Amino acid sequence: MLDIIYGNPSLIELDLDSTTETLGIETDEYVNIIFVVKAKKKDSDEDSKLKKTLEDGEIFLDNNKYYIQLEPEDFELLESNKIYIMGVGVTYIGQDDVLELDLDDDRVRILPDTIRE
Repeated sequence: MLDIIYGNPSLIELDLDSTTETLGIETDEYVNIIFVVKAKKKDSDEDSKLKKTLEDGEIFLDNNKYYIQLEPEDFELLESNKIYIMGVGVTYIGQDDVLELDLDDDRVRILPDTIRE
């Protein structure tokens, strides 16, 4: 489970190593990466509480690792003391459809910010 403190800037590393090995592709072959946080697993990406994409510059590459920087405004639709479901999808050169990655644990827990509350 990924724990994030509500409203605090956070850096999240996306572990795509197993995906690149399984598919036999390199990190620079990704056309887009989509990270979403949803209330329920069956919710569509359009109904997500938080969405970040490589295409929009919200996911960045550093030393062959992809990261998402969460800022306080990213928590507008999220509530503290709640567990959400996260999803990661990728498209790569030569592919049009989004390939949803199978995460070991897709839960995100939003912890209260006890210092600021």
